[in-house]
Amino acid sequence: MRRRCFCKSDTCYNKYGAKGITVCNEWNESFEPFYNWSIQNGYTDELTLDRIDPYGNYEPTNCRWVSMIQQQRNRGNNIRIEHNGEIHTISEWCELMNFSYACAKSRYFRLLKTQDVVTFDDVFSKRNGYRSKRIGQYSLDGKLIKEWNKLADIEAAGFNRVCVERNCSGKIKKPRKYIWKYMD
Repeated sequence: MRRRCFCKSDTCYNKYGAKGITVCNEWNESFEPFYNWSIQNGYTDELTLDRIDPYGNYEPTNCRWVSMIQQQRNRGNNIRIEHNGEIHTISEWCELMNFSYACAKSRYFRLLKTQDVVTFDDVFSKRNGYRSKRIGQYSLDGKLIKEWNKLADIEAAGFNRVCVERNCSGKIKKPRKYIWKYMD
């Protein structure tokens, strides 16, 4: 954190210190206040320090300990779309709706070439071919084990999302444990 903001030889300095991002005096002057804040705010070795406002400084009111996935979702270059009062990144909407990220991203950038604002409905509407796909999990001998409504649920159960998607689309010819197929 301090190297990014103050050490010009650090490889990340141009993304932080050079852009005016700094560390609050309290944390910069002593490690102890930062350590105490960290312990009180959920620090574990599995988490990473994240600035809530990606353009803001490192300070207690703008920092939190989050997973690497949450950290990536807070990047300033993510595409965020609002729908029914909720704002999520395209990848989050895709997880929530079991929609292909590659397809959503492609639609977004294709539409952005012809219009100033791209809405949720532009990317995810049925007229653009969207339909939620249920996924079947089958044994290697073809017996249905379980029907899943969302890819996010499959991932939450510990399965590799990319492998499941590749299996459903036929890109994996010899599955190891399960066969995954779109059911709709």
